[in-house]
Amino acid sequence: MRSINLRGFLLTSAWGMTPPTINTPRLKGRDAPMNNRNRKKGVVVYCRVASVEQADQGIALRAQEELCRSYAKQRGYEVVKIFADSGASGMSLNRPAFRRLLAYCKNHTKSVAAVLVTAFDRFTRSMKDGFELDRRFKKWGIKLDAYSYPGQSSALDRFAKKVRSALAEYECERRREQSFEL
Repeated sequence: MRSINLRGFLLTSAWGMTPPTINTPRLKGRDAPMNNRNRKKGVVVYCRVASVEQADQGIALRAQEELCRSYAKQRGYEVVKIFADSGASGMSLNRPAFRRLLAYCKNHTKSVAAVLVTAFDRFTRSMKDGFELDRRFKKWGIKLDAYSYPGQSSALDRFAKKVRSALAEYECERRREQSFEL
C-alpha cells in the first residue's frame, strides 16, 4: 500500500483514489519560472571611459568589453550588441552610444534580458539618473547587471547598490571641486 501526502491530504493507492487536480495560477512577469522557453537570453554591453587618455589607448574599453563578455557567458547569455562611449562623463546621459543603447533596449524588450556593465558607475554617476534608469529598465523588463556586483535580488543588495551610486556621485563631485582648486 503506497501513501502520498499532498498538501495535508493522505492519499492511499489501495483505496483507488486519484490525487485531486490542483489549479495553480499561471505566473507572469518577474514571478514566472525561468526556463528555456520563456527566458530572454540576449544581453547588451555598455562600456564607458571618461578621460581622453583612456579613450586614445583603448585598453580600458576592451578590458570592460572582455569582462562583460565572460560574465555573460558564465550566466548563459548571448551578447547581442555592444555600445561604448569614450571620453564621456558619467554625470550626463547625453552620450551618443548611451542614447543608442536606450533606443535599442526600448525597441528590443522581447529579446534583451539585461544590460551589462563592469560597474554601475560606468552607466551613470548621478543617483537621480540611476534611479530613473532603474525604473525605466524595470518597466521594459530588462535587468541592469554589473560584473563587479553580481546578485542584486535581496534588500541588502539593492541598498548596497544605492550606497555605491551615492559614492560614485560623490567621487565625481569631489574631482570637479579639486580641478577648480588647482
